[in-house]
Amino acid sequence: MVFLPYKLLPAALCCMLLATTVQAADTPEPSTFLEPQQVDAQRLVISTKRQQLQTGFEAENAACYQRFAVNNCLRDVKARQTTALADLQRQDMFLNDQDRKRRGAEELSRIEAKQTAAGQQELVERRAKVFAEHQTRTQAINQRQQLKIPEANAAAATAQATRNRLKSAEEKVDAKQQKQAGAQHEEAKFRERQTQAEKRRVEHAQQQALKGLSTAISLPVPP
Repeated sequence: MVFLPYKLLPAALCCMLLATTVQAADTPEPSTFLEPQQVDAQRLVISTKRQQLQTGFEAENAACYQRFAVNNCLRDVKARQTTALADLQRQDMFLNDQDRKRRGAEELSRIEAKQTAAGQQELVERRAKVFAEHQTRTQAINQRQQLKIPEANAAAATAQATRNRLKSAEEKVDAKQQKQAGAQHEEAKFRERQTQAEKRRVEHAQQQALKGLSTAISLPVPP
């Protein structure tokens, strides 16, 4: 087997060193937000780095097949490729986070500005709306109450008429009962008078009979 030298390995290593150096220089402070133009420029740099690294590692992989320990060489290239691409991925994620935070801060600023500018007007409109709704509900309630007044009066009149009829019926029943009781009392008194009269008649008859008997005994016997 013919062993070929790493023709493209130095270039790849240079790309990796350049990527590491540029990464350290291009990483912004976490407390600041990048402008959209800066984010786009950083993404272009990262894309260029990624393409350069891919080209260099592909060349290294091809060179590994010219060596005796192919697998070891491929694993070493794969490990360095993973590390380098992971670092670029981290930078991508950082830029995305910066972009999200910037857009969020801009949106918050717009909302705060809008609230500051239109807050008082919105508060006035909201209060006016609440007051109008309260007035509408109050008027509706009053109208319903006004409509219910005739119904309530009619119901009260009906109830009073019913009570009057019941009272009249009760009075009639009471009068009838009293009349019946009076008639029974008079009949009892009449019977009592008849009984007393019959008793006096019998007593009188008895007295007359006794008197006649006494007279007959006292008369002299004729000669």
